[in-house]
Amino acid sequence: MELVHAVDCGYYSSFAISQRGELYACGSNSFGQLGTGNTESSFSFIPVTETPEFRSLSCENSFTIFLDANGVVYGTGRNDCGRRVHISCSPAYRRAS
Repeated sequence: MELVHAVDCGYYSSFAISQRGELYACGSNSFGQLGTGNTESSFSFIPVTETPEFRSLSCENSFTIFLDANGVVYGTGRNDCGRRVHISCSPAYRRAS
């Protein structure tokens, strides 16, 4: 993993953003909260591919919200009760609508 620019953790998952905006994730993925496109958990940091250049993040219990370099908000993870600002339920990163 490269030098870390930002890091945060939720209840069962953690994320790191490199200085170049690359995203890394680890932890439980039962609700797709790692954003890897599946629900396989990883207990060491893995790169999350095909994401925009992220600048900041905020992790919660089973979802995470991200801000990219252009100010666009994204989210991943559990989406019942409108937790992810009306973002798609798939376990991958989706742009907020």
